[in-house]
Amino acid sequence: MAKKKINPKERFKRWHWGKAPTHQIKIDDPRFPDEMIEIGRLMELRFNRPEEVKKDPKKVKETPMSIELDEQSVNECYVVFDHNHPKDRIYFILNENAMQDLMDIYEELDDEPVDMNELASKVGGHHSKMNDYPNTLVKPLGYLSDLVYYTHKVGDDDGVGSGYIHKMGEEKGGIEPIIAVSEDGNLWLLGGSYYCPVAGITN
Repeated sequence: MAKKKINPKERFKRWHWGKAPTHQIKIDDPRFPDEMIEIGRLMELRFNRPEEVKKDPKKVKETPMSIELDEQSVNECYVVFDHNHPKDRIYFILNENAMQDLMDIYEELDDEPVDMNELASKVGGHHSKMNDYPNTLVKPLGYLSDLVYYTHKVGDDDGVGSGYIHKMGEEKGGIEPIIAVSEDGNLWLLGGSYYCPVAGITN
């Protein structure tokens, strides 16, 4: 059954508890959907390296690795989702500084580059079964355990935004997606079991 389409401005307002969007950003990259909704500004990614998870999942999950953005980059890097995708796929829109740092990380990783659809298919969850990721090679950073972002929603005290920490795969049967990086410094969220319905990510 196809998902009912909602006007993107209305979808943004629902997601932000009634706060209307203030601007649009154009992305000149054919790998991204034509239209996406902002979740918030990216602050931090916490993840577990796949090989470490296999060694001792319990130990690693207590102390995940992380990538934290500096203050300037937080204001210029976005967590967004494709509201026309049947599973509300999440993407990241990054500034040049963040992408340069991620290009350096890509070079430092020993992993062999792998096609995104191939990597996603190994993760599990409903995002792994669709085979609709861009034809791009990536290196896995790890299983994303926490997505930390900053945003404004109606009800924030004095109009000041708030930071939100979303634990991926926390609900029963939930599966954490893989966070991966491409050679050009873009981040990609692959596989997993999440949606972005109204005012929050769900697993």
